[in-house]
Amino acid sequence: MLNSAPLFSEERIMSCLNILSQTTDGEKPSQDWILKNVKIDQICMKLLVQKQSLTIAGQTCLFISQLTNGNPVAQVTFQTDTFAQTLVYLLDFNELVNESDPDMEVETL
Repeated sequence: MLNSAPLFSEERIMSCLNILSQTTDGEKPSQDWILKNVKIDQICMKLLVQKQSLTIAGQTCLFISQLTNGNPVAQVTFQTDTFAQTLVYLLDFNELVNESDPDMEVETL
């Protein structure tokens, strides 16, 4: 039924990310189209830093992985300090890096 669920529910976002992941997995023409026509880096960053769902953040990581696989343009698009810091933050469930000096070597943590 129309208007029975929020437009941006977790289920709908996950479904869209799943379709995008499948569409871009190893498909350079699809990857190139998305990179050319959509501000995908900005959308992905918003999905990574949102606080409502770790599942959405995880699916976004999978999508980025498939979008950048074998695509140098996509790799450069997502090869920024901001993306790297965001991914480390998501992985740092023990808060080892977040509570220490970010310039400190991992071995000293």
